Amino acid sequence: MTKQRLSGTIKTMLLAGLVNCIFVSFVYAASDEQRGAIIVHPENIANFTKTEIRKIFLGQLNYYDNNIRILPMLSFEHLELRTRFNETIINKSNRQMRAYWAKQVFTGKGKPPAELKDSELVENVSQNQAAIGLVPIDAIDNKKVRVILEF
Repeated sequence: MTKQRLSGTIKTMLLAGLVNCIFVSFVYAASDEQRGAIIVHPENIANFTKTEIRKIFLGQLNYYDNNIRILPMLSFEHLELRTRFNETIINKSNRQMRAYWAKQVFTGKGKPPAELKDSELVENVSQNQAAIGLVPIDAIDNKKVRVILEF
């Protein structure tokens, strides 16, 4: 083999190795995504569709069937989880959500969901039948709250 051909072979092998590393890291990252859940008080019998959950977290559905005001809450500790929630359930990017809430607040049409630490959010939901919240699965105490949607 000539020096040029050997050099080309080495470059091809290095490129193939690099592509393989990138592929493996994407697969690993996708499998390592943090699972999220929408939780309510254990005595809250409400079951919402994804569309209704979307409306709740956009401030478009504000009351339960029994006329109690819904109190939506979000965890501020997990940006990746919030991003996935916004994209898969709300169908908006983080940027679109910020713009949406800025407009709602500016026009007086609504205010965004409360943002709490995971532990505070779970505790609030466990004590308030009107509360509904987004948290990572691993933050849930099934004795204190009820999961109505996992994603």
